[in-house]
Amino acid sequence: MHLIKKIPHKIYAIHLVILLFLLAKNPFSTRTLIPNLEPYPDTIYYISSAMSFIKGETIIPTTIPPLYSLFLLPFFVLKSDARMFYVGNAILSLASLTFFYLTIRRLARNNLIMGMSLFLYVTNYFIYWYPSLAMAENLTLTLFNVSTYLLLARSNKRSSILSGILVIAFYMTKYASLPLSAIYFFAYSIKVAKDKAKNKLMNFLFFVGSSILVFLIFSLWEFCTKGSTLIATIFNTIGSLLLNSQKQVGNIAATNDWFSFGYLSTHLPEYLRAIVGGYSVRFLWEGTPLIPFFVGSTGILGLFIGLRSQKTRHICGSLIGMLFISILFMSTFYAIDMRYLYHAIPTLIIGFVIFWETLKSFVTRFTVLKKIGSLVFIGLLLFYFTGSVVRLKTQISINLRYAETPWYYLSVIQMNEYFKTKTSKKPYVITAMIPYYVDYFSNHNYKLLPLSPSQDFFKKYNKTIWGKDNYSDLTRLYQKKISQNNEVYLLSYLGSDGNIKKDMEEIQKNFSLTLVKTGCYGSCNIWKINIK
Repeated sequence: MHLIKKIPHKIYAIHLVILLFLLAKNPFSTRTLIPNLEPYPDTIYYISSAMSFIKGETIIPTTIPPLYSLFLLPFFVLKSDARMFYVGNAILSLASLTFFYLTIRRLARNNLIMGMSLFLYVTNYFIYWYPSLAMAENLTLTLFNVSTYLLLARSNKRSSILSGILVIAFYMTKYASLPLSAIYFFAYSIKVAKDKAKNKLMNFLFFVGSSILVFLIFSLWEFCTKGSTLIATIFNTIGSLLLNSQKQVGNIAATNDWFSFGYLSTHLPEYLRAIVGGYSVRFLWEGTPLIPFFVGSTGILGLFIGLRSQKTRHICGSLIGMLFISILFMSTFYAIDMRYLYHAIPTLIIGFVIFWETLKSFVTRFTVLKKIGSLVFIGLLLFYFTGSVVRLKTQISINLRYAETPWYYLSVIQMNEYFKTKTSKKPYVITAMIPYYVDYFSNHNYKLLPLSPSQDFFKKYNKTIWGKDNYSDLTRLYQKKISQNNEVYLLSYLGSDGNIKKDMEEIQKNFSLTLVKTGCYGSCNIWKINIK
């Protein structure tokens, strides 16, 4: 009996090891894309906010919420290196798996179903790929897995306080998670109200009290730093939706509104197809389906089937609310991106577990159906495993043996190597790269000038970031720097933006260029420029 109880823990341990192999990247090497710190500019906001706070420097003005940056703080304290974010994300991934396992263990009585659900989770492409990016959804996923576990766990003073904090923590991590905050508040309130414990009133007061306290603290921070609060944001969003709903949005591409009901007709069907599974909808720049069809379709069925059982009714109702209200909310946003529905992965796998547990209970009375059901389940397991083994092997091989090349990072190393000697008058380097990014890895023996008005962090913060020059005419600025006996260099452009390429061609047309260092197979060459 004791050995049987240990089986779930062994299943969890096996999948923990699998996830560790899939996450086994060295962020400080030049054999991984982690040092590129993409996508821009989001990652720069998260990382710079944390690093600037530690160094006592001016933090970039931003509208993003602060919780993910606050989470990264201890890792940057341990080592002042932007790549430390990956250590934090890896820890989040392991914590997410742990709480997902604790949730599944309360729902799955069959060890094979439990093992399949954990395997589906750790081998999902986005579960092991997304931690390589410094994006707040990594924290959102962990908060979500903690919240689902708390909805199933027995409520007490400690769990009620933690749940109250979670309500606001969703919103403090990502404004797109506002539906999660709202639905989770109602879901946990109902849980406590239905609780048979004698102290449920105190638990409810601890839950609501902690929510209010954290909300007030966060609102004060928002008001002091942004001049706005959650309430204002909600009213502005609703006002924007109501105003835009009266417009004729026949051509969605023609509107510049952030939120509009006009987007629903195109965005909602795409999101719904994506969660059914096997359908490709953009996740940042990735086109991989969020979930396999056999998981998404049975997962949705399982969530609704679970409404019939008293044991699973509350968790299923809560998950349905958090999933579909999020879909409706994000369908009014101008851009389609599955990263806003990252929590759909554990949600649908939980539904998948409930579907098969319900089916197993039903066919137990029929020997033939039980055997057929077992064969179908094992067949799905083998089908998924054989379809994933090459992908997983490739990922582990890349982590441990092969290499991906971080060209942005190598271009900064290239500049450091060329400008390795300090001079009394620092040379200038014209670059399309983000100054904050260069500063993370620079030896600071050179100054930076923007290459194009189209690049990130040019228009909004040019005086703060680039310096107090006049940036209205970049060609004239370069000429001025050269005429003042400054050495001016150009770092070849890394990227594919058409406008920046045109500005690069303008420099080549207006100045004489001398190649002084080659690198990155020609992608990060350094040229010295002079007036023709």
